[in-house]
Amino acid sequence: MLLWVATLVGLTASIAWGQAGGDFVSLEGVVLSHDGKAIYGAFIYLDPPEGDLPQHTLDWQSDRPDGFSVEGGRFLITGKPPGKYRLTVWIGKQRVHVLPVELKSDKQKIEIRLPPLPALKGKVVDDEGKPVPQMMVLLIKPESKEPRMSVSDSNGEFVFLLPPVGEANIVVMAMVGNQPLTQQKVVIAADKSEDLVLKLPKLPRLTVKLLKVDGKPLSNAPVAVTVWFETSELKTDENGCVVLPPMSQVGKQKVLLRAKGEGWAIITVDPKQIPTEPISVRLQPFASVSGKVVNPEGEPIADAEVRVGPVTPNPFPIGNLGQKVRTDKQGQFKVGELWAGNFFFHG
Repeated sequence: MLLWVATLVGLTASIAWGQAGGDFVSLEGVVLSHDGKAIYGAFIYLDPPEGDLPQHTLDWQSDRPDGFSVEGGRFLITGKPPGKYRLTVWIGKQRVHVLPVELKSDKQKIEIRLPPLPALKGKVVDDEGKPVPQMMVLLIKPESKEPRMSVSDSNGEFVFLLPPVGEANIVVMAMVGNQPLTQQKVVIAADKSEDLVLKLPKLPRLTVKLLKVDGKPLSNAPVAVTVWFETSELKTDENGCVVLPPMSQVGKQKVLLRAKGEGWAIITVDPKQIPTEPISVRLQPFASVSGKVVNPEGEPIADAEVRVGPVTPNPFPIGNLGQKVRTDKQGQFKVGELWAGNFFFHG
């Protein structure tokens, strides 16, 4: 596998590279509760297909999992040889699901639906009762050194499966920062599901008026807003205004705004000095990169996956901003909707 870096300045570039194969496969999937809620923090192991199942310790040093579910319940397992396995899912210290799988192709996808389990569910809302996505929710037992963690989804909802019984603290924090935004005590009963509403205090939120490349307001359009590792899918109103998610008070932060088919902008926001009136931001046109994937003999490789993502130096190097495309029959590909900066390409 070869790696290339291209610098984008709003122009179209062209590159080509070779590709090396291997005898390993990857498994991409999502972990969901029985009612379809994404589960954060599930440990996933690929165990031998026969014999007694290992009693995993869920230790990142001595018993590192093959996969770990993150926001949206997503997980990725790489570098496994083809063959049959038993996929086991662990929540807390308990094995909650066993699923036979067979890895065959380079990349496979799977959806794991867990059986019904006791759950602590809730919703994070702002001071006006509106859902707040991308909030880190911690479940902390006084005697435990390791808190459980979840992340609120686009509806502000979160879930903890198999929550520890007894008294615990629920803490809500921004994904960036170390200061709790709100916290409360809960008493969790055995084999009983609970529902909570966690209301945040009033936080300063920046309103941005987005203008198209031609200077006209971007009205009623979807906008992806990325702050650090988290991306929120929002929408402008009829005047082109969009209210950004609340930000942790940790100093100035870069915010990347992307409007599909329109353009991008990067702004710097100081959460301690949020203006009361909307600020106008004009989008810049997206850049694109086209290229061709060939083997060592120079022959085109069809249906090859090409991955691209930002690298330093880049105006916005942090975030879940990678893209994937596949080559056509001639080995050619095109990656669009990129902003000015440095990116890696590999396949």
